[in-house]
Amino acid sequence: MVLRYLVALGLLLCVFGGGGAAEAGEQALKTVRFVRGSLSNSPAYGPYSSIPVGLGYYAEEGLDVTFSAAAGSLATIQQLAAGHGDVGIPSPEAVLIARQPDKNIRLVHFYNYNRHNIYTVVVPEGGPVRAWADLRGKSLGVSNIASIGTALAKASLRAFGVDPEKDVAFLAVGQGGQAMAALKAGRVDGLALWELEYAAMEGAGLKLRRLVNPAFAKFFSNGIVAREEFLQANPEAVAGLGRAVAKATVFAMENPEAAVRIHWKVYPEAKPKGLDEAMALKDSVFLLKEALRIFDFKEGDRVRKWGAWDPEEWQVFGDAMAQLGIVKARIPPAEAYTNAFVDRFNAFDAAKVRAQARGSKD
Repeated sequence: MVLRYLVALGLLLCVFGGGGAAEAGEQALKTVRFVRGSLSNSPAYGPYSSIPVGLGYYAEEGLDVTFSAAAGSLATIQQLAAGHGDVGIPSPEAVLIARQPDKNIRLVHFYNYNRHNIYTVVVPEGGPVRAWADLRGKSLGVSNIASIGTALAKASLRAFGVDPEKDVAFLAVGQGGQAMAALKAGRVDGLALWELEYAAMEGAGLKLRRLVNPAFAKFFSNGIVAREEFLQANPEAVAGLGRAVAKATVFAMENPEAAVRIHWKVYPEAKPKGLDEAMALKDSVFLLKEALRIFDFKEGDRVRKWGAWDPEEWQVFGDAMAQLGIVKARIPPAEAYTNAFVDRFNAFDAAKVRAQARGSKD
C-alpha cells in the first residue's frame, strides 16, 4: 500500500511538480539529517556530502543537510530506526534484513547510488591465498562482526565449499588505516570490507588480490534510504535531495579535481596530512575516480537515469539473498525500493552542470 502510494505520488509530482525547488530562498531551509555509512570522510563521498553543500545544490532545493557517521550499513539502519537520522546510505541486503518480520524497520531505497557491487574479499597480492578454498585455516578482518561485509563473505565462503564458522576466523579490525595496518602486519590474512576502502589502500601502495564471487558481480550496492513515513511526509525534500546528489555526481564526473578541492573546503580536516598539495590532490582524485566508477551506469543498464532501480535486478538480488540465507523470510523486493521520485531527480540541465564543472577552479 505504501509503495503504491509513492508511485502515485511520483506521477503527480512529475505532472504538477516541475523541476527545481520553487521559491526555496524565500522560506526557511528544511533540515534533513543524513547518516553517512562510514566513519571516514573521504572525497569519494562528495557527491552526496561536500559537493551539493559547497556548490549550494542542497540550498537551492530548500534543504539544510547535516551529516553524522555510522560504522557501516547495519549501524546506519540502527541510527535511522532510533530516529537519529532521516536518510542514510546502507546496502540493500541491510534493508531487506531490517524489513524482516522480527525487526519490521520499514526502510525504502529511493535513490540507486552505488550501481555496482562494492563488497568482496581481498588478500595480499603476493601471498599464498589465491582462491576462496585457500582461506581454510585463515583469518579475515571485518569492520565489525555484525557488518554486512561479514555476512556476504560468509555466504561466498559457503558457496565455494568453505565453512565460515569452522574454517575461517573473523576479526574486527575497523576501517581505514586500522584495517590496512592489520593486513600489512599479518594480524589477518585478508579483509572483507568494500571497494572504497580497498581503493584507499591501493592508493597508499598496497597490492591486493580480489576474491570474486561471480554470483555477486552484477549486483548493485548501497543506495539512499528513508523510512516510509518520511517519504510520505516529505516528498519535496526527497525529490530535492536526490536531484542535488545527481547534479553533484555529474559535476564530479566532469571535473574530479575541482570536486576534491570543494570537499577540502567544506571539510578541511579531510585533506591528507603530511603530503604536499600535488601529491594529496593526486591521491584524493584517484580515490574519487574509483568511487565514480561505482556510481556510474553499468554497461547493460536499460534505464540510464540517476537514482533509478531496475526491478528485474532487485528480483534477482532478493532471490539470491534468500537462497544464501542472508535473509530468512522472503521480502517482496518491491517493498524495499521505489522509483517514484526518479523523474524529479533527473529534472535538471546536465549540460549546464558539466559547463559549471569545466569552469570551476575550486
